[in-house]
Amino acid sequence: YIGRKLGEKLTLEGVCKALCISQTTVSRLFRTYARCSFVEYLTSRRVERAKSLIELEPSRRMKEIACEAGFCDPLYFSRVFRSETGLTPTDFAKTCQASEETVKPG
Repeated sequence: YIGRKLGEKLTLEGVCKALCISQTTVSRLFRTYARCSFVEYLTSRRVERAKSLIELEPSRRMKEIACEAGFCDPLYFSRVFRSETGLTPTDFAKTCQASEETVKPG
């Protein structure tokens, strides 16, 4: 469910309503199986989605990638991306472009 809805506004309450499960149960399941909170899991999945989008199109605008990955604020996206990966989204895109250029025959 979360994977299909990453680009949308997701909250623990909304996910629980959609799946007809209590918030307590979902929180406990996340702690047990994902070893993190719902928010930590969601953030991690969104950053992974953003990384995939950047790898596909490194020249794409970061604002568009942020929105598609589920981050409504590009500045927040940049901060979170950097804390998760150690690189800004732009720097990550530059490394993707550089690796593309070294792979191209030429």
